[in-house]
Amino acid sequence: MLAAVLPTTNPIVSSSSQEQARWWLPYYTKWAMENDHSQPLTGKQALNILHMAIEPILAHGAVLDKGRAMFLVAKCQVASAASYSPQKKTEALESAILNLNEAKTYFGMVDCKEQIRDILYLQARLYNSLGRVQERNKCSMLFRQIHQELPSHGVSLLLRL
Repeated sequence: MLAAVLPTTNPIVSSSSQEQARWWLPYYTKWAMENDHSQPLTGKQALNILHMAIEPILAHGAVLDKGRAMFLVAKCQVASAASYSPQKKTEALESAILNLNEAKTYFGMVDCKEQIRDILYLQARLYNSLGRVQERNKCSMLFRQIHQELPSHGVSLLLRL
């Protein structure tokens, strides 16, 4: 079913999505969403898949999974906004900011500071592109505070080499 919609899909993710549709297993949907970085999809394609799969996660998933799902929706909205007209792009970015706020709420419930840091970084970038300086500065300040508490992804990778 999904393989017909997405001809460039990774066969493993495609088969897990097919099994999820066949057996209604939310685990496969969750797994496919957690491995979103492996898919070279456009934002519009990813949004279409997410709209089919996100409902059971938001209804029955764990708080962490809900946060991941909303973060993924926001990233897909940002990716798809690149091809929109300026007014539609602004609306899409504002919608992505709202979804990021919801994801931040979910991650805050389980104290996932690394994900909150990533959300704040993306929010600051979005506010900057929308010209909303005060909100950008607030997100930047919160990002900096969390970033000082936690080691950076890049630094930890460099130390391992």
